[in-house]
Amino acid sequence: MSIFRTEKGVDLFCEYGFEEKTIAYRFSIVNGCGPGGFLAAIVPDKIKGIDVSDSCNIHDFGYEFGIDDEDKKTSDRIFLNNLIRTITALFPKPSLIAINPKWSRLRKWISERINDGRIEKNKEEFREALQTCRVYYEAVSTFGGPAFWSGKDKSPFAIKRKPV
Repeated sequence: MSIFRTEKGVDLFCEYGFEEKTIAYRFSIVNGCGPGGFLAAIVPDKIKGIDVSDSCNIHDFGYEFGIDDEDKKTSDRIFLNNLIRTITALFPKPSLIAINPKWSRLRKWISERINDGRIEKNKEEFREALQTCRVYYEAVSTFGGPAFWSGKDKSPFAIKRKPV
């Protein structure tokens, strides 16, 4: 397992040398979020406005080079972890007014009026984003079998295929 740093500076886990491959090579294998083809529009590459396509591409790469059920489960777990890492790193934080802590009563009074529920709304949207990550994970772990097994030898003697 290794680390791939996205353009936005988020460190994501990856396997099979994903981080070492050229962009052209990667994109010959991956297709962003969703099943690809005419169904690609069903699954957006963004969750609450945050691009999670790098997580999806790493997952596609894992599906391409994995050979058994354990590899599929590992790719799915890495996918969930990477989605959560991306959302946690890039989700917008609410802006708060900085006030001297000694003025706690004034700070509380201003905060109640100026923040006007923005913090609670932000927390709720963050929770919804994490729930969407879980939905993406459940979808691939439940329905991703045909994509994972496409073109693979299912015998117990299959040789692990390495990326070129």
